[in-house]
Amino acid sequence: LLSNRTLRLLERTFVSGGAIDAEALCVRSGRWVWRLNVDVTALDDGGNLVDALVLGAAAALRHFRRPAVEVRDEEGGGGGGGGE
Repeated sequence: LLSNRTLRLLERTFVSGGAIDAEALCVRSGRWVWRLNVDVTALDDGGNLVDALVLGAAAALRHFRRPAVEVRDEEGGGGGGGGE
């Protein structure tokens, strides 16, 4: 299927190709990570379909900003709590 081949191509281009730093998506190693989903839709295929999909996905990922999170230790209360 064309959609499966395109998916694998986008994955190779962005993840395996180093365009996305997978380590930067880790919140806590081995437990929590950010997951990115990029949905692409081609309305017409007049040639350069892969180029258009890669450019569209790259533009979407370029605007992604990872939210800042703070992970506190679950067992010991993890430092400063609110309302004390």
